[in-house]
Amino acid sequence: MHDYTVVFGTYNEERRIEYALRNVFGKAEIVIVDNFSSDRTLEIAARYTDRIFQQKNIGYWDRSTYECMLANTPTDWMLIRGCGEMIPQRLHDTFVHTIQQGRYRAVLPARKSISNGVWTHRPRTYPFTNQQRISPHAIRYCAPFAHKDAFDFSQTRIHHETVLNIPYEQIYILPVEDDLMIWQFRDYDAEASVRAMNAYGSIEARERFSDGERVRPSRILWRSFRRFLAEYLTGQGYRSGMIGFCNSMWLAQMEFNTLLKIWEQQEGVTLAHVRELHRQLKEEIFGGTFVESPVLETPSAGGEPVAAAIALPGEQYPRGT
Repeated sequence: MHDYTVVFGTYNEERRIEYALRNVFGKAEIVIVDNFSSDRTLEIAARYTDRIFQQKNIGYWDRSTYECMLANTPTDWMLIRGCGEMIPQRLHDTFVHTIQQGRYRAVLPARKSISNGVWTHRPRTYPFTNQQRISPHAIRYCAPFAHKDAFDFSQTRIHHETVLNIPYEQIYILPVEDDLMIWQFRDYDAEASVRAMNAYGSIEARERFSDGERVRPSRILWRSFRRFLAEYLTGQGYRSGMIGFCNSMWLAQMEFNTLLKIWEQQEGVTLAHVRELHRQLKEEIFGGTFVESPVLETPSAGGEPVAAAIALPGEQYPRGT
């Protein structure tokens, strides 16, 4: 048996999964936790492993997904990955060496994100050391390779999934070098980005509202602007040209959408509420001018006229059909 297990979370990944599996096949054990894909994902995965499990999630890798991963990992160490990620050989060797050395219980590599063929989301580094500049608190939320006992999935939140329960000193922070980073290939265009932002923003807003977060207009504006600055300037998105600018704007927009959805929850704003409010306004403003519903000369089965069904805005078909 290999020293560690690579666990993939999948959903309709037939276009990407084979490269990801070939990248680690023969180097690590492979486990698939699938969210009931409807394409050829499982057919392809079965060529590389027989450890395939299905676990329904709520739109991202939630606690139940990670608990399924943990329960079905055959080794003491595990690496949690998406199908758009690739591991250089040197990084794999570092994982194995860390296990054999026994000094650390988790490893934090930097991530090299590629969007539209361009390197974006550059990791920040310490001067003179070339290590990631990230707070000890934040490090607990982003180390994907660790001993199974080091993970605490009870604290899982969207964008903060792989939480660790070990001291900072037990986490090996790798230098920011190409062959020691996880390469992430983000298959997004503008339309896919908007869909993902809307879906993930809704989930994150519910979680943050449940955790007690509340917002004001000034907070929504500032947090969105700060996210853009963090991505475009501090994160050096400007070095990636137009792609870096677009990615920074999309992330700022996702922060705006998430905060706006938190505001809607705290104010009780729902689509049903908006529709009812507008119905009442229509009655109040225009109700006195309404006439009886028209009856069109449309023969019924018995030859008598019937009232026409009138479609309301947003309805695909007339009511009653």
